[in-house]
Amino acid sequence: MTSDRCPRRRSIENERFLAGATVYYTDFQDFIYELPTGVTIDELPGLQWTQADATFHGLDLEARWTMIRWTGGSGGKLDIRGFYDQVRARLSQGEQRDLPRIPPERYGLGLALNWGVFDATLTYARTEDQQKVAPFELPTAGFDDLRAYLGFRVPFDASELELFISGSNLTDTEQRHHTSFIKDLAPQPGRTIEGGVRLKL
Repeated sequence: MTSDRCPRRRSIENERFLAGATVYYTDFQDFIYELPTGVTIDELPGLQWTQADATFHGLDLEARWTMIRWTGGSGGKLDIRGFYDQVRARLSQGEQRDLPRIPPERYGLGLALNWGVFDATLTYARTEDQQKVAPFELPTAGFDDLRAYLGFRVPFDASELELFISGSNLTDTEQRHHTSFIKDLAPQPGRTIEGGVRLKL
C-alpha cells in the first residue's frame, strides 16, 4: 500500500490567542480495509479483508483564546477553545465507493480554568450523523457529549499529588461511535462519574 500525502498546516499565535488549521489529501494505492459482508458469525459481524485504491481528504480546525488572566497570588487563566474536524474517504472506482467506519463531522466548545493549584474544564462536543456508509454498513445517529473535570494539585518535594473528579456523557445520551466494529450491538457507556488520586514523581 502506497500513498501520496499533501498536508497543509497554518497557525496564528500570540499571548492570548492561538489558532491552527490543517487541510490534507491522501491518495492510497491498494488501500487495505475490512469490508462488512452482511454475514453474522457467532453473533458478530463478518468482515472481509479487501484492497483497492482510495482517497482521503479532510480538515482540522482549532482555536484557543485566553479570556481572563490573573497575575496576582498563584496566578491563573480562563481559556475558551473551539474545534472542528471532518474527513471524507472514498474508493477511487465503483458504484458504492464510501469506505466503512469513517468518523463523521465533529465540532465543539470548551472552557478551561487554571487557578493556582486548581484545574477545571467543561467541554461540549457534537458528533453528527454518519450517513455515508459502505455496503452492509448501517448509518450511525449523531450525539452530544458533555464532559467536566475538576482537579486539585498538592505539590511536595519533587513530586505532586493530584485529587480529581471527572464526568463524561453527563447528559446520559445514547452514544455510538461509527468507528466501532460493534457499534450496532453495544453503545458507549452512559453517564459516568469517576474520582481518583494521581501521584506524579
